[in-house]
Amino acid sequence: MGEDPAAGGRVRRWLGFVVRRRWPVLIVMLLVTAAAALAARHLGVNTDPESLLSADLPFIADSNRLRAEFPELDRNLLLAVEAPTPEQARAAAERLTAALAADPGHFPAWYWPAGEPWLNRHGLLLLSTARLQAAGDAMSRAQPLLARLAGRPDVPGLYGMLVEAAEKATGIGLELDAVYRALSAVLEHAADDGAAVLSWQGLLDAGVDATASGVYREIILVTPDLDYSRVRPGRAALEALHALRHDLSLDDGAVRLRITGSVALADEELLSALTGARRAGLFALLMVGALLWIALRSPLLAAIALISLICGLALAAGIAVLAVGRINLISLAFVVLYIGLGVNYALHVLLRYRERLAGGEMRAAAIAAAGTLLWRPLLLSALTTAIGFFSFIPTAYAGVGELGLIAGLAMFVALAVSFTLTPALLAVVPVSPRILAAARRRPARRWLDVPLHHRRAVLFMAAAAAVAAWSLAGDIAFDGDPLSVRDPQAESVVTLRALMADGDTAHRNLQVLAPSAAEARRLSDKLAALPGVKRVVSLLSFVPADQDEKLALLDDLRWTVDPELLAGDWTAVPSTAKAQQHAALALAAALQSEADSGPEALRLAAALRANAARLEGPGGAALAERTTELLFSALEPVLHRLAAALAVDRAVTLDEARRVLGAHWVSPAGEWLIQIFPETGGDHQSLAPLVAAVREIAPDVTGMPVIQVAAAEAIGKAFRLAMLLATVSITVVLLVVLRKPVEVLHILVPLGIGGGLTLAFMVLGGMAFNFANVIALPLLLGVAVDNGIHLVLRHREGDLLRGNVLRSATARGIVFGALTTAAGFGNLILSPHAGTASLGLVLALGLLLMVAVTLIVLPASLGPAATAPADGG
Repeated sequence: MGEDPAAGGRVRRWLGFVVRRRWPVLIVMLLVTAAAALAARHLGVNTDPESLLSADLPFIADSNRLRAEFPELDRNLLLAVEAPTPEQARAAAERLTAALAADPGHFPAWYWPAGEPWLNRHGLLLLSTARLQAAGDAMSRAQPLLARLAGRPDVPGLYGMLVEAAEKATGIGLELDAVYRALSAVLEHAADDGAAVLSWQGLLDAGVDATASGVYREIILVTPDLDYSRVRPGRAALEALHALRHDLSLDDGAVRLRITGSVALADEELLSALTGARRAGLFALLMVGALLWIALRSPLLAAIALISLICGLALAAGIAVLAVGRINLISLAFVVLYIGLGVNYALHVLLRYRERLAGGEMRAAAIAAAGTLLWRPLLLSALTTAIGFFSFIPTAYAGVGELGLIAGLAMFVALAVSFTLTPALLAVVPVSPRILAAARRRPARRWLDVPLHHRRAVLFMAAAAAVAAWSLAGDIAFDGDPLSVRDPQAESVVTLRALMADGDTAHRNLQVLAPSAAEARRLSDKLAALPGVKRVVSLLSFVPADQDEKLALLDDLRWTVDPELLAGDWTAVPSTAKAQQHAALALAAALQSEADSGPEALRLAAALRANAARLEGPGGAALAERTTELLFSALEPVLHRLAAALAVDRAVTLDEARRVLGAHWVSPAGEWLIQIFPETGGDHQSLAPLVAAVREIAPDVTGMPVIQVAAAEAIGKAFRLAMLLATVSITVVLLVVLRKPVEVLHILVPLGIGGGLTLAFMVLGGMAFNFANVIALPLLLGVAVDNGIHLVLRHREGDLLRGNVLRSATARGIVFGALTTAAGFGNLILSPHAGTASLGLVLALGLLLMVAVTLIVLPASLGPAATAPADGG
């Protein structure tokens, strides 16, 4: 870089002014910092993950259109009531919806599809013809059992019928092993809290199946009240829901409520990101402070560096308010990034100041000399680092663009603080003998001369490492699942993954809007024929097919299963502990005496004997009452719903379905919603062929798979564009300022090797790029190039011990600057937010690799510089 005596003179005069007017400068800086800190309190937080991408992208526009037409699909809470039986899940859902209805302030709207009376009444008609036939056969077979229980639904009566069935005297119309298995499950835990009730719905084959994980679920969609004046808009609603869950005893146990949905996901993601930022920021300050102490070997100088850092952070936060007005889930990392980066310029100033003191200069002269010598490399470093951050601003990755704008401006804040507050504090702090002693201490460290003494070997190994690293780097993967960047332990994430695994959520669905019923029918037929589509659902799906045949089946079934019998009084009749004990022992004996008793019969016999023994104890009366409840409490609700479903005797029309369900499937503007269920709930890559096929039929399709596929493509383009912009811009700046292409190559080549090594280690460690850490390489390029700049300019300056730039204060500043930056970045790993943690890991790993390669390869490629006397700097 060519000399600029005029600029150097201006810097020296400025520093002289700061030293002379140190107290006014400190007061002004204090006032400005306080004002910036107050302004930073108004910094908002945007938790919408889709807002991280440009609203101009077509798939974002399609998603926003769906949100506008069907608000209940957006900003919602998805409640999953889980229980070991469908009856218990339904009963808990009834209690929950009653509680939701009683709190319209927090929950102004909710929808429980399975609780919709119209759907329950037409439940049999909505089954497939084959499924309805099977359910009808099961109910017909159960008719004798129901007829006998109708007279006296009690425990001894049920046991007595099973005795007759076991002795082959009569049948009960049900598959006995299934009955034995269900009774055993109840009796084995009858004395426990949260024991399962006997599922008559399961025994009667009433059309409800357990999930793959063996639980029954009721899904409730809630539209909560959101307070956007708060950082966490859904906090009040979620706190109310958690309190409600506790009051209903649905926190834990056999019957429980699990919470997810976009509001819960956003709230927990923001909470994990904020928690991680606070934790990482605190640890970063502690680690940076410790490293500054080691690097500067002076409590006073370390304190000056920390004060400069904290002041710069407050100023940068104030500028963020003016620049963007808010931060997002990615730009939250700005605080930790600044802690890692913001102290580096002050560190270089302090080390060079200490070096000048060791050379015999007075304090004011040392301050002026340090700043005058460093303003070029520090200005160039701030510029190149800012370019790395700014490179995302022109891309479609708007969320990272905001981070880039804030962090890029912050680099100039750090530079300004290093030439105002830092020298002013140095002018106030007296020069202590400890500072001079630390500056004059020069350990031998012969290993520092290795890059110069073995230049060819170093360069050969660097070339080999580059080839090996970049051959592996091509295998780096991209994980486009937004769940992958969230806290994996958060309830909303765990619940959503469980629902997706069992196919109980539309999270992986694709959605299409049709302008009319005719177009909805046409699109549904074409979409249903696509490979990879499990089913297509729209309002049309609630108009049953083959209604004449199904109505005939229901008519026949009414002759076999009397609806009036089902709709009667099925209140369980209490029985004494003694009566239950005798009946239990009689059934156990009958089951045990059969020569061909199977394992289920023997299991039930053992459960009956254990139950009889407990009935004889002091708590026998209470256990008898509880056994009656467990065996019969679910009977009446199930039979009454079956009676209502059997009573349906006319076909469903589309107008009727629209009148009842239309609010959930047809928008006020007349748009018809079509939900496409994939056969698999895999990641965006496995769903990409299906997304492409659906787009051929409906170009404006949206939904999470579409967003994931398109977002991955958009972010990939943003990454490549940012990388290109950063590389070209930094190269141009270096060429313009340094004016020596060879020196530019000396700086950039180690960065290329370090970048390749970073990708190679990610591949070997099984790490993938995601929505958060994909920004790492462009940022690293801007950050790590500073080290090469400092080394090249210090090498030019000459006056080096043994001609080795590694033996200068500049190299020491690079090492400890890299350590403080890596410590700042690395503390992001402590964040429970997986995306932030992965960003911190990649940044810390990449920076250390790039700095290590630069410190080894760059001195070897530069060769020895002009030497200094043995006691020189």
